[in-house]
Amino acid sequence: MRPSITHRYSRGTKKEDMVSLAATIAFLRAHGLDSLVDAYGVHSYPSAERPGDPTAAAQRAARLNSVDLAECRAKGAGGGKPCWITEWGFPNAVLSCPAKEAGRTLLIEELRADFAAAAAAHRLAGIDYFSWDSDPWSKQTDPDCVYRCGALTESGRQAVAAAGKANGPELGDSIRIRVGVPLVARGPAPNIADAAFTEVRLPDGRFRGFTAAGTTFAIDGKEPYDMGGRAVTVLKPGRPAVHRPAGNGSSTSSWKARLCLVGCTMKPRATTRNTARRTRR
Repeated sequence: MRPSITHRYSRGTKKEDMVSLAATIAFLRAHGLDSLVDAYGVHSYPSAERPGDPTAAAQRAARLNSVDLAECRAKGAGGGKPCWITEWGFPNAVLSCPAKEAGRTLLIEELRADFAAAAAAHRLAGIDYFSWDSDPWSKQTDPDCVYRCGALTESGRQAVAAAGKANGPELGDSIRIRVGVPLVARGPAPNIADAAFTEVRLPDGRFRGFTAAGTTFAIDGKEPYDMGGRAVTVLKPGRPAVHRPAGNGSSTSSWKARLCLVGCTMKPRATTRNTARRTRR
């Protein structure tokens, strides 16, 4: 399969220079995008206001079709490509246990119906729900996380239910269990992990894990899965890049992405993501 290209909306209120999704895809198509990809990747985070309200639901559906999926076309139809929703989701700020998920579940069921209509028209090829899981050192659950109170929530089950089973999926059909070193895939944003979690066993039998975005943190624990302790800074962000205005933050960062015990060798390799430089150490 040829690669798809992803456009992401800003979710915050920070003022930034940006262009619309339609303008972005139009520019890329004018430069040969459609000859290189099978689909356009789009991130969609609709308003979570008034779940279950028909008027609010209609407004969300209208925005989905007029903005997020406006450039999506059925395969072979010409004038564009199908889309993948490569991130979507809703927050739930009520963090108490047992989880209170009625509102978010309604929102997810509603949006799944909107997605199904686009899929029936062959404009939408797939959807990937994005759960913003809490950081290892966080004191509370992230509002966007659908795994809380020790289990996958009802809204999480609805989000990943097979088509046609959105009202009652089997839990075993909705999740996979992986045993091993923790994986973290979030960010980039300050203090949010943006690299694979990596660990090493210390001489005293304990374990030390490293997680990183602009800053790399070390966390010690008795077991490989015991990584909920205090995070200690071991590698700080790099200096601001020369093309960024003074005082406008750093676009250069270093990551600890691999660990190597004393006595073994590893060839350093630098990779790039946008303007950020990652180094393996």
